[in-house]
Amino acid sequence: MTRKEWTRMIFMYIISTLLAICMGCTNSSETKDDGLRVQNSKYSGYWSGFWVQSEDEVSSWDNWGDFIGMDAQGDGSVSIDDDLDGFYENDWFYYTIYEDGTIRGDVFDGIINENEEIIVLIDTDRSDNALAIQTAIKEASSMQNSDFFGAYIVCEFGFDVNTNAHWTSRWELIANGNGTFDYSILDHSDGSTGSGSMDYVMSENGRFVVTTNGDKGMLIADGSCFVLLDDDYSDQTLEFSIGVRKSTGVTLSSLAGEYIVVRFEGDKEGGVIDFYTSFIESVVDNAGGADFEILAASDNDLISGHYTFTVTDTGEVTIPETGDQGIASVNNGLLVFVDTDSSNDDDVSLTIGVKKTR
Repeated sequence: MTRKEWTRMIFMYIISTLLAICMGCTNSSETKDDGLRVQNSKYSGYWSGFWVQSEDEVSSWDNWGDFIGMDAQGDGSVSIDDDLDGFYENDWFYYTIYEDGTIRGDVFDGIINENEEIIVLIDTDRSDNALAIQTAIKEASSMQNSDFFGAYIVCEFGFDVNTNAHWTSRWELIANGNGTFDYSILDHSDGSTGSGSMDYVMSENGRFVVTTNGDKGMLIADGSCFVLLDDDYSDQTLEFSIGVRKSTGVTLSSLAGEYIVVRFEGDKEGGVIDFYTSFIESVVDNAGGADFEILAASDNDLISGHYTFTVTDTGEVTIPETGDQGIASVNNGLLVFVDTDSSNDDDVSLTIGVKKTR
């Protein structure tokens, strides 16, 4: 270890220790403007998921992603200490979580769901020429192949890491619970179609690897949703996805509530490729309507408005105004949408909403 590395390690230890003491003193009494208490302890334990970043290099974008492990201390700090590529090993990030699950951090803003098993984060600050999205699931125990079963709707965003071309897709995945799953593309922004079968191996903590192509994933304890990352650049592509298992008895009223929503968007208007991120608050009524307000955006376009949506009994959701389609997980307070139609506005996007804790 070099002297510089040793000095940095000691410095980060001191800072994290001081922060832990500070957070411990204010964890239950500090409030924000609307009176919500700080509850940093919501985010604790070990988590796994994807971190995808787009860096603006003036004439082009550099897009990369990592499947990471996060050791959340429950005191307002988290260590990224299990990146498979080693790039972010031992880095620390800091945050404040309020009792409704809303997260404000030094790099990311986002939300943790009421069950404290899903965290969604977005970086909308373009001043450093970088934007990012991070989604993770809390690790479990005693997981096995049979926990991954049923019909899932998967929403995906992908890049070509050389040309910055990007796409979105929505597909159905049928997990058989025996180490195999079948898939079929339902919609794709470039018109692609396809279906097939793949194999996977599940670890006890819920991490899994698709052995057919090397994709890495994390399955929630009850098997109802997962995150997935293709970070094998040998084919020049990077893809990140969220899958939600279909359910029964989903109604408009079961989706009502207040949500924090993050959005990752790719645009190619006029042949110029660009990427955007947004941090949004949305209030969903019990009759298929929702109001939204963009709280932060990489392009500073802070607008508000209204949209409508429909939902099937199995939880599949459609927004007629935009054509976005996706799926809801009522038990996890999760909404996932993907825009696969770039014909009118030249953009595609992946949107994730998490219901605030009541």
